[in-house]
Amino acid sequence: MDTSIPLVRYLKTTNFNPHQISEKSKMIGYIILALSSIFFILSIYLKYSQYVDEKSLDRFLSTVDLTGLSKGKIIERLNQAVYFNKGFAKNKQYFLFQKLGPTPVQVLQNGGDCADKSRLLSALLKRLNIDSTLVMLYGSETSGPTHTIVNARYEKGWMAADPVFNISFPRDDDTYYGVSDLKADSEILINRLDFLEKLRGKDDKIAFYKRETESYNWPKTINWDKNPYLRKIANILENLKVDPYLLKRPQVLENPKNLIGYISFLTALLLLTINNLIA
Repeated sequence: MDTSIPLVRYLKTTNFNPHQISEKSKMIGYIILALSSIFFILSIYLKYSQYVDEKSLDRFLSTVDLTGLSKGKIIERLNQAVYFNKGFAKNKQYFLFQKLGPTPVQVLQNGGDCADKSRLLSALLKRLNIDSTLVMLYGSETSGPTHTIVNARYEKGWMAADPVFNISFPRDDDTYYGVSDLKADSEILINRLDFLEKLRGKDDKIAFYKRETESYNWPKTINWDKNPYLRKIANILENLKVDPYLLKRPQVLENPKNLIGYISFLTALLLLTINNLIA
């Protein structure tokens, strides 16, 4: 039986016009091409904007004397510089999306809380090619984050730096304690706070450190418990003997301009690929 006859009859009754489909495909292609161009131009603009921001960070770095210092001492000096730069109130500025928070330069210009100043410190360290990651501290296994600090890599490992309380954790042998050390031994934090409070006095900000809720007992660079999918990934890492909570946090998450720029560029590539497939 020839099934082509009913198909031809159907196409005739519906006024099928192949040229209309061709025109619609072209129109869709033009729209996709226009959107990809917009995202590509946005990524270029953000790249330039980030370049301008980096120059602002460099100008700030030039005001801090880092001459002849080891990496550990540089981290301590910058931690102190960020502590004394502007105030400690939550920075309510943002770039495009409020949820992403302020850029490092916005924190540099207006100050910020622990998460904001840690973001700035990490950005400054990056300008000096010093690896670092933000770490969130939790009051318990089930509570939300209570404080944010920076874990930075120096010559002999990782060291913790708190730019809101101007705290680092030096040892007696010119090395430093990192977050993993503080997690393993809670007395390190207590002893350091006692020493600094005695050194700086009862009226210093250090005296108001919330020892119970801002401890290092439950540090997390990434909140793997946010949803079941992340939790499964964390379980896999734990089975591989990797502590998922102390993995280095992606640096791109700490700068909204970088994050949006990367997403814009990838979106432009995706749209171009789709356009080529349907062409």
